[in-house]
Amino acid sequence: MRPLVAIQVIAYWRPDAHDDLEACRRSIEALDYPKDRLRVVMVDNPSPHGSALPYLQEVWMPRAGKELPEITLVPQENNTGFAGGHEHGLAAARTLDADFLYLLNQDAYFDPRAITEAVAYAEAHPNAALIQSRVMLAQEPDKLNSLGNALQLFGFGYAIGEGQTPEEAAKDTTPVFYASGAAVMVRLAALPTIGGMFDPRYFLYHEDTDLSWRVRLAGFDIGYADRSVAYHRYEFKRSITKFYWMERNRWVVMCSNLKAGTLALLLPPMILMEAATFVFAARSGWGKEKLRVWGFLLRPSTWAWVRERRALQRRVRRVPDRDLLRLMAHTVGSPSITTSLQRRLVDPLLLAFKRFILFVVRW
Repeated sequence: MRPLVAIQVIAYWRPDAHDDLEACRRSIEALDYPKDRLRVVMVDNPSPHGSALPYLQEVWMPRAGKELPEITLVPQENNTGFAGGHEHGLAAARTLDADFLYLLNQDAYFDPRAITEAVAYAEAHPNAALIQSRVMLAQEPDKLNSLGNALQLFGFGYAIGEGQTPEEAAKDTTPVFYASGAAVMVRLAALPTIGGMFDPRYFLYHEDTDLSWRVRLAGFDIGYADRSVAYHRYEFKRSITKFYWMERNRWVVMCSNLKAGTLALLLPPMILMEAATFVFAARSGWGKEKLRVWGFLLRPSTWAWVRERRALQRRVRRVPDRDLLRLMAHTVGSPSITTSLQRRLVDPLLLAFKRFILFVVRW
């Protein structure tokens, strides 16, 4: 019998949500994986524009068990973000006795063989706790959105291969450190070992970094199923709120998952980098949000949370920091978007620092 896969989507109602969810629905209907071995978990994250529930009840639910697999609706009174929404969905998925949970953005849709190929990869690689699909840009289907994400030494993340063809991206030797939550399959049997999936307190951004980090700390692999393809209508939005969550959570993830000695070595340049980050933030119009991040980092409750996450890291850990540092990038952005100044001056300095860190860290 084929493994049971629960496809989980967070529905966040906004002006473009209808078209996105329609494309998502049609792609689930077209999957070639046996429908009786699929389930769909739809989580409603209410927005200022309202709830997706009326649309889901009118369009999705009448197709449940017919054109679509069986559907579980998970309504919520409040928006709990990407992390909280998927955690609520996970609780529902567990009642379905699923083997895998496939997380798919509402603005993404499947190639018909996406689940079949992801499951085939998972069965061939039993140590893979996360299986990343190849994520293409819906607007330019011949170009990548991501084949996995790089994590820079100071916690900055970026999508590998973004805007490139798969052939161009194949020349990029940047290691994949973490999987993209836009289209990834989770082996549910691995979650007890790594301490669960997402911490809802992350709310938005870097929850997938934290999950992938714990996967690696526990000795599991992050797989890449190149023949499992999803298409993502990705648009980079310079939202002020977005930058707040990205910067806030970057610090929490780094302070939570590194050993104390490694963190002590990385903190001085990370703090120096804050000056450059603040200048960029001020010029980009979100300087106040950066100050909010600093305020967040000064709260005792923040460090109580970090201590809690560090305790989890120690329980999970089977792999030394040195092995994970090797998988981190030195540059702070994708090579395809870096400036000539960064390539000529900043990147060589960061590469030298990475080599120094790898020379020093033996734990």
